Amino acid sequence: PEKKRPEKSEKPEQRPEKPEKKRPEQVILYTARGCGYCTKAANLLKSNGVDFVKRDIGVSRKAYEEVAHKTKKAGIKWRGGVPVTDARGKIIVGYNKSALDRIQK
Repeated sequence: PEKKRPEKSEKPEQRPEKPEKKRPEQVILYTARGCGYCTKAANLLKSNGVDFVKRDIGVSRKAYEEVAHKTKKAGIKWRGGVPVTDARGKIIVGYNKSALDRIQK
């Protein structure tokens, strides 16, 4: 049996390294139904022109676990309260107008 030699074109392509644009994902606002401060936080982010995604921890177990993990990782003792905002890695627990105002668009 003949051994087939790999052709030169089968080598993995060497691509030039592209500098990474480090702007971590989006802003995530963790909420729960009937939460007035969650609504205030969402309205403030909207009025500041910040794009964000809302996740309801009362409906989504995955969202609840995300918040628990992120707050623990940030060294925050989270007791299940909302709103919690993940501003591209910076965790803000509760409605903190000055912290929410500092989130970049």
